[in-house]
Amino acid sequence: MLSQTYAANVENIRQSYPNAEFVAVMRDRPLCKYSYREYSLVPSKKLIANYNKSQRTKDDWEQFTLRFLEEMQPHVPSVAILRTAKRAQSKDIFLVSHEGPECGERCHRFLLLDLMSNVAKENGFEIKVIR
Repeated sequence: MLSQTYAANVENIRQSYPNAEFVAVMRDRPLCKYSYREYSLVPSKKLIANYNKSQRTKDDWEQFTLRFLEEMQPHVPSVAILRTAKRAQSKDIFLVSHEGPECGERCHRFLLLDLMSNVAKENGFEIKVIR
């Protein structure tokens, strides 16, 4: 199973999923509560700065999405996406960033869920995704 959460909610999720892996997909130094970090799945500093300076409209989010998907095209992020998707076949994986519920689905975690689901299908397997 593949899902997402935010940093302040990890301990709550851990109670329901004690064997889950928590993958930090954030730029800041993660605390020890995460299983590991995937640096290649974090938006660039420039992309984050540009979005934070914007009005955060629907168009701004669409531009962020397009640029983030472009950043995920190179080999290293693609490998990390496939590796995480494969792990989600047999383990409960949660992608973690700092953005809380106030952002709705305007967080790159949700884009990563879609990318990983699509990569799984392209490689002949499926993963359960919980948004």
